[in-house]
Amino acid sequence: MKMVVMTGSPRPKGTTNRLADEFIKGATEAGHEVFRFNCATAKVHPCVGCNHCGFGAGPCVFQDDFAKVLAPKLQGADAVVLCGSTYYFALNPQLASAISRFYCINNAITGERKAVLITACGDEGEWITDGIEKTHEGILKFMRWTDAGRVIARGFQSAAEVASSPFVKAEFGTSVEVERFGEKIPHTRASYHVTFLVKVDASKRVAELAA
Repeated sequence: MKMVVMTGSPRPKGTTNRLADEFIKGATEAGHEVFRFNCATAKVHPCVGCNHCGFGAGPCVFQDDFAKVLAPKLQGADAVVLCGSTYYFALNPQLASAISRFYCINNAITGERKAVLITACGDEGEWITDGIEKTHEGILKFMRWTDAGRVIARGFQSAAEVASSPFVKAEFGTSVEVERFGEKIPHTRASYHVTFLVKVDASKRVAELAA
């Protein structure tokens, strides 16, 4: 399976980038082909609604890294992973800008894909990421993509903290009871939406995408 992982955090050693690293490791170990696109360092102009592309009928006016690098990968992907930080109740703008450009390739990427959401925040309140999850659900519905799982890591201030959490522990699947996808799983400072986990457990569960 071909996967595109879009990361958005401008902090190379931050929490969400650590989660992305572990997810990619698991996916690669499971035999999937993974392309990672760093929205924070790439040259990506946000959509300005000029409609030059005619809602995907023609090329975008901005011939940047999105158009030249990411768009072709998205069109050939079987799964899309959106991995960004939670900035003031929304996905960080670096990732959001790239997502806004889906408009110009809408027809080419609608349907027949699966999607994963990964985000993290320092606050422990479950409602903090409600807006992000609603946005994700809107994208899924509009694009007719299948929700293949979410990792919502709340209450982590640094990559060091998340590194010692069950999010990246190989034994998570056996040391913590895992409910089926769609149910929140309480932990000391986080909650999980499980179809995917990360690291070793992800290498087992990532195969579910191909099912």
